[in-house]
Amino acid sequence: MWARRRVSNLQSASSASRAIQVHRGPRRTSHNAGSSTETLTKTQIQIRKAADERDEAARRAALTAEQRRAENDIRDLPDLDEDMAWEDYEDNVLRGRAAADISHAGEALNDEEAEDAEQKLLEELRAHHHKLYGRRVDHRTRRDRTQILVDGFTAQLPQMVDAYLVWSLDNANEGLAKLFVYPDDAVVEDKARIYIVDLFSAYFTFVPVVRGDQLITSAFVRQGLIPVSPYNPSVAITVRTLEVFRATQLRCPRLGIQAFVRTLCDLHGVSPRPYLAKQFRLAYDLYLAIRAAVDKKVLAALGRDSPNWRLKNACPACLYKLEGESPIPLPLLCTIDGNNSLKRFWRREREEVRADGTTAPGASKEYDDNRLAAGDYYLTRQEVDEWAKDGPMGLVKEFVPGSSLPDEGDGCTERWQNMSEEATACSYGMYDETGIFPALCRHGFVLIVVDMVKSGELAKYGFAVIAHLIRELGELAIGYDCGCNLKKMVKAHPVLSKLAADHNFVSLVGAFHGHAHNRLCQLSNLSLYVEGVGLEDLEGCESFFSKSNALAATTRYSTVFHRQQAITTYMRHADAADAYQGLSLMIANKYRRALKLKETLPALQSSMAALGVRSRSDFGEWLGKEREYLAGLCKEPAQETLEMEYYQKLVNLREYG
Repeated sequence: MWARRRVSNLQSASSASRAIQVHRGPRRTSHNAGSSTETLTKTQIQIRKAADERDEAARRAALTAEQRRAENDIRDLPDLDEDMAWEDYEDNVLRGRAAADISHAGEALNDEEAEDAEQKLLEELRAHHHKLYGRRVDHRTRRDRTQILVDGFTAQLPQMVDAYLVWSLDNANEGLAKLFVYPDDAVVEDKARIYIVDLFSAYFTFVPVVRGDQLITSAFVRQGLIPVSPYNPSVAITVRTLEVFRATQLRCPRLGIQAFVRTLCDLHGVSPRPYLAKQFRLAYDLYLAIRAAVDKKVLAALGRDSPNWRLKNACPACLYKLEGESPIPLPLLCTIDGNNSLKRFWRREREEVRADGTTAPGASKEYDDNRLAAGDYYLTRQEVDEWAKDGPMGLVKEFVPGSSLPDEGDGCTERWQNMSEEATACSYGMYDETGIFPALCRHGFVLIVVDMVKSGELAKYGFAVIAHLIRELGELAIGYDCGCNLKKMVKAHPVLSKLAADHNFVSLVGAFHGHAHNRLCQLSNLSLYVEGVGLEDLEGCESFFSKSNALAATTRYSTVFHRQQAITTYMRHADAADAYQGLSLMIANKYRRALKLKETLPALQSSMAALGVRSRSDFGEWLGKEREYLAGLCKEPAQETLEMEYYQKLVNLREYG
């Protein structure tokens, strides 16, 4: 088993500070023989000590019982039975089988006062010395323990990051298979007994602490070991074990820590225990934090640590501009959408029953954890709530997909009900985060993401994402399945409308969902009819969700931090390993598609000549006339209504005939 007992996650401040510090230099002992200045060797010292002990034992054995008691009184030693040796008494006291006679240190106390003082001192020892009297009662909650663990690791993180860089450099050529070996000139100052968990083995060993190691935890990391506790760690997991899990989970997001830990238990031939997954989680969180800090150092060295640098350089095809490149309409095409698969259960107490018989939601049981997911993928809840209806940037009426602004009916309301508030309101009591709302470029790179909290796709999520993208990226067009209503909301918003007008923002409707909207809406918003969009369908979120939905198996019951950490880790990997590596192939395929479409130009020109169409500009005029006609059509023409009624009567007659 990885450990025979659970490792205490908390220590007092004094013991923690002693555990963190590494003792410097070996101890040296020298003795003088009488008045001689000759320095004795270690063997001579041991021989003399043994001889002194034998002489003392022989002298005490020759004493009578009365002489022995008198000597004990002089030396302030407890009275022992005649058949009990002093060594037996010491052993009984240390093992808790006998109470120690506490010295009064010369204080003039009567018998009653001495007994009270001894009892008080024994109670203090019993409260603090759990090795003698058992484990003390722990009144702390799990919420406190989690935050104290986080604070302990955070204080030591810089030293562990430096140690990880040293270890990575040493393993740069041979990879994770190489075992750590200290150089020959390393000076070992201490050794720590630790239980190491590797892929195919788990064993106790002594980890050397050499000169140059600042902390015990950094000494472990320098050797490729990640501790599970910030103070006095007794279990450590190898970096290669954690890296195998990280790489496997990124390719198979359904794989959770519990399943991987049980796999390790099967490989080691031991039975699973609940605390093993908790220990692995602590080490994995620390490992990801170290990697994030290393990435931050690398970006700073490359000059890429300015605010929103990743967002401004997320996609080379969209955001990299060549010198002298001619401008094109809508240079950046994005897509946004909401997805409710990555919900997270809200941990709460049992429902409270009021005096009138009604029930109220219980109090939250979420852990105290102030960690934030690494990177800049997420907009915080505070930034999003500024655009809520009661926020400083909000409107009076909150937008819900499936609804329209007052006096602006467009006929789309009854056609679009997939994420209406009524459909998701029943789950708000169970979940805290009810999904994600990301923005992607047309090549699949994640630009930004926000959490939907206790709601469906409200306007504040779209507002926050659009405002952030416009400020940082400038001119762009965004595809959204409910873009027709959101576009009206943007125009009605005093702050966002000015921001959108200054940067030529256009809200679109994706082609896949676009045909669910009425014809008038399609003529104004469908990507097929918007100049500059080209062949893009702006439905990249759907393919992204088809892969990211696998994360739901591991995030549904996680904490707030662990859910965001899993999502951002997956997004970073999807950008680097999927979107970036497949970018050349995607552009080549789009180019081939454009060439095939261009081959149909002669056929189009011959058809236009046969139909008497003068130029392709006529198509735009026809769309404008159709839009004008439908916009001015308040009701269906009487002739068309009569024909439809007549046709329906014929159908009814045929059914009854």
